[in-house]
Amino acid sequence: MIAAKKITPMYLQDLLLVKLQSLNDVESELIKALPRLVKHATDNALAEAFSLHLNETKTQAERLSEIFSLLDKKPAKLQVMAIRGMAEDVDWLIRNVSDLAARDAALVAAGCQVEQYEMATYETAISWAELLGFNDVRDLLQQNLVEEQEALEKLRGLGEQGIYESAIGDDTETEFDGE
Repeated sequence: MIAAKKITPMYLQDLLLVKLQSLNDVESELIKALPRLVKHATDNALAEAFSLHLNETKTQAERLSEIFSLLDKKPAKLQVMAIRGMAEDVDWLIRNVSDLAARDAALVAAGCQVEQYEMATYETAISWAELLGFNDVRDLLQQNLVEEQEALEKLRGLGEQGIYESAIGDDTETEFDGE
């Protein structure tokens, strides 16, 4: 006979706390990962953008700590596998993409992917905090979201202003006709 496991009900307040803990983990992982992007970006503007965002990410982590204090909660250690998978993808790109211009283009794309993931998570947390009447929490989360949006626009701009184009190779053998 299988023993019944007691299931604790979760409410929106609980889900918000889990979302905040996941954001805390994401920002912590990015603080570890962004220096690798700075190191391996060969385009100076791209390396500078990653470096600037590293500083912003540290500030975002501080805001999340402030949020936990406001809520009188301690952040539980939660591991978000999605951000770890994205970090592994970046490591793969660094190891396997030997053309430096193509690597920069791939790093821009990877950075955009991470920013969009973070933005979606922050948007949900903001909606829930607002619904629950946690206006101070909402406002701090909104500051982080704005920085993520600006980072995404910066990366997109760098890609479109030449990084992507510079990654076009001379290899006329590459075909995309599905054969």
